[in-house]
Amino acid sequence: MNNHFRVFLSLITLSLVLLNGANADKLHRVSPEKAGFDSKRLTLIDKKFHHYIDEGKTGGMIGAIANKNSVAYLKSFGYQDIEGKLPMTEDTLFRIYSMSKPIVAVALMTLYEEGKFHLQDPISKYMPEFANLQVLKSASGNDIELEDVDHAPTIQELLTHTAGFTYGVFGNTAVDKLYREAGLLQTPEHTLADFTEKLSAIPLLYQPGTRWVYSVSVDVQGRLIEVLSGQSLEAFLQERIFEPLGMKDTAFYVPANKLHRLAVAYNNDPKTGDLVVYDPQDGQFSKAPNMASGGGGLVSSTRDYLRFGQMLLNQGSLNGNRVIGRKTLELMTSNHIPHLNDGTTITPNSGVSSASFGFGLGFGIDLNVPNTGASGSVGSYFWGGLASTIFWIDPQEEFMGLVMTQLLPSGTLPLREDFKVLTYQALN
Repeated sequence: MNNHFRVFLSLITLSLVLLNGANADKLHRVSPEKAGFDSKRLTLIDKKFHHYIDEGKTGGMIGAIANKNSVAYLKSFGYQDIEGKLPMTEDTLFRIYSMSKPIVAVALMTLYEEGKFHLQDPISKYMPEFANLQVLKSASGNDIELEDVDHAPTIQELLTHTAGFTYGVFGNTAVDKLYREAGLLQTPEHTLADFTEKLSAIPLLYQPGTRWVYSVSVDVQGRLIEVLSGQSLEAFLQERIFEPLGMKDTAFYVPANKLHRLAVAYNNDPKTGDLVVYDPQDGQFSKAPNMASGGGGLVSSTRDYLRFGQMLLNQGSLNGNRVIGRKTLELMTSNHIPHLNDGTTITPNSGVSSASFGFGLGFGIDLNVPNTGASGSVGSYFWGGLASTIFWIDPQEEFMGLVMTQLLPSGTLPLREDFKVLTYQALN
């Protein structure tokens, strides 16, 4: 074989490798009809989203619908940067905030599958800083009365937001105030180890297992991953979730060469109601944090989160890469808080009462469709983020919905509820 022929073969081989890599990065698309949707009825989504933008109520958004293997609907609307007139595209990056939580829960449960822990294990077995927790009994002015925990909070309670923690930002209890005074989520020099050390010195808000309170528990899960794996949370997520699924744009910050793709985040001026910049491209997510927040620190793309969702639809695997076991995912998407479904709790990221939803290990779960006030299926599971993003998985109908946008806070517009209703009305 002469040298010219060898070079020719090498070039052909390289071209095939590059072509296959490029194809692997592309989302497989089908017509809405092949996925069980009516394309004409799906245009109602377009009209609604264009209305929000034309009225100046938001900058831009992306809506996506996918089944196990293909994408049936994927459209971009408006701008990722209003002032710069940069259009929203499928390549745009988004702060997904609390949509980081399901990713971290799945990652933690891969360690469960390896026998690294049991769900009933106390958190303190692996993080001894939590060994001597106390609980708020009463508070009057600056006087706080504490009591001992009736049992050490477990990892299962950590995963279900029933371990006794709170968030420090959604309430104004004596414990929430202590969170704020300690700067738990506002101290940039914190590492995850620093965070859990400070958190463990603050009393629990309630006895473990007695209430569902949205909390910093997923940041504790992130530290637990580090302790159990011996890796940083960033490295572990990269190895267990992002690389197997080909999620190339999901990370705890946006590197300089991708910053032009990050959508500007907006909120409303409290005086005028006009959209104003909340976080610019070169803002909070433009540099690597000391503390990788599993509870709300990831940036991702529509393509990446679709791949995560399709993995869930496929019962834990995608394109031959198994991330989590089928029965483990079944456990995660079962309701773990039936004793707390009394209708008194409202989730900040869903807007539905606990009489309508349950909670698994990292996911909210639809239990009573009529009570949600919207179309859906019993057993669908979901979560959303602070900037109005949301995803849900419908195992009965075998599809997922996804909204990516950057409007804070999440209840500013009902665009997530609108997208869900308009998706289900288009099913054949």
